[in-house]
Amino acid sequence: PQQEKQQQQQHVDQAHAAAAAAELDGPLDLSYTPAVPETYQEFAALVAGRPAEHLQLAIQRIRAFNAAALATDNKRRLQVFYGILEQHFAMLAGEQPVPAAHLDILTQIMLQLAPEVPFYAATVARMRLEKLHDRLSKALANPLAAGPLLGWPGSRQIMQLRLFSCMFPTSDKRHPVTTPLALLLGKYLMQCPVTCPYLAAAGLLVAGMALHNASAAARFCPEVVNFLAAAFSAFVPPAAAGTAAQSGTAAWEPAAAQQVVSLFTPGLLALDCCKAEVHKQQATDKHIGSNKQKKQQQQHPKNHGQCQHQQHKPRLQLYQLLSQPTDATKFGSDTFKLQLLHCAVATASRACQLSSGCGDAVPQVLQPLTAAVAAVAQLQKLPESAAAAVVRLQQQLQETSAAVMVKRKPLLQSHRVKTVIPREFNPRFETDFALNKDFDPDRQRSQARKLQRQLVKEKRGAMRELRRDAAFMAAVSADQGVVDGGPVCVMRDMHMCCCCLLAHTHQ
Repeated sequence: PQQEKQQQQQHVDQAHAAAAAAELDGPLDLSYTPAVPETYQEFAALVAGRPAEHLQLAIQRIRAFNAAALATDNKRRLQVFYGILEQHFAMLAGEQPVPAAHLDILTQIMLQLAPEVPFYAATVARMRLEKLHDRLSKALANPLAAGPLLGWPGSRQIMQLRLFSCMFPTSDKRHPVTTPLALLLGKYLMQCPVTCPYLAAAGLLVAGMALHNASAAARFCPEVVNFLAAAFSAFVPPAAAGTAAQSGTAAWEPAAAQQVVSLFTPGLLALDCCKAEVHKQQATDKHIGSNKQKKQQQQHPKNHGQCQHQQHKPRLQLYQLLSQPTDATKFGSDTFKLQLLHCAVATASRACQLSSGCGDAVPQVLQPLTAAVAAVAQLQKLPESAAAAVVRLQQQLQETSAAVMVKRKPLLQSHRVKTVIPREFNPRFETDFALNKDFDPDRQRSQARKLQRQLVKEKRGAMRELRRDAAFMAAVSADQGVVDGGPVCVMRDMHMCCCCLLAHTHQ
């Protein structure tokens, strides 16, 4: 009985403690006046195993108790704390599964803390980007030691790149953080090979991020268009591509003319049902009997039924993708490839909308992408939703190119333009020309103009002499010291003389 009473008392005490903890703001082991952690290990030990709400509460208490306005040394401590939060974000982004709630909380807090330490925040971001540049350069220099990603960013790197694009303005022409970020994204898209569907998904994520960064300033990303053209070409089975190239199909001629370099493995993203259809068409071209065609149709009932029943739009889940290993079996399924196809269609539609920055060169810029999309649209046995999305994208690309072609001015051919020669007037030379001579044939009018000129000349001379005399008389009067109205009388008399002289001159 005593043991039972003790156990009951323990349960009661635990219940009271839980109720008290619930009444308080946060857990009991979290201090209200925490100091700023000096190292990442201290901060990791403080927030280890805590939910996202407790993580937010802990960071809020640290910022409130160590605000920059409370002490002179708190600014330096907040800089150190910002670097610790950046490191904690990177560590959480590399976990599987990805803790989305914790990352959202850290993103909000870092967006609030960055304006307090802007220079340090930009320095930390630049250092992270430099490390990613060095990592990519080493992977491209030695592909055998690059690992399964072959230089592509992993979940941790993708999350960090997305964080930097949210924290710093992407609309600036030059920025110490976003400019290296844009260069890094373009380098990923143009130089990293794609050998598995997981890497194709990573490339589509990078392409979407590059378009998002460029949309604020209405810039155009040619790397995204080339990557999408190569991605759509990977949905076409190699056998279908070879047949179209040999037959001279119009959809493949522009791509061959542009010589677009593709880092995708040929036919990497081709659906199994499309491959089966291509094999059936090849067998028909070789005049194989109808019995053999029926056998081939019976050999692929699963894939055919799978593609027919997938009429919905599959979506590519970011956190689920980043939480899976690169060699997962689900990445080779038709469902995942259809998700990639819909993601590529949405990204290409956005790239088409941003292509207005190219001006009159839009048809030539979008030509490789248009050719690749047309090749995918010609595939048979595609699900209705995927086929409709591809057809809509093809129409959008064609309408955008046609609208620019209509607005173009015709090219100027100088050899066909007739040059209008301006009229030339030869100067007239007179032998008896004199400078002051009037050549008006009306002699009376000429004599009147001559007298008018003489009158104006004499008037100007008289006014000039009067001004000189007035200035001289004023100076003499000032020297003699005349006070009793003398200068005023002199000036009045001179003014009367001037008026009389002018009147006589006019007469």
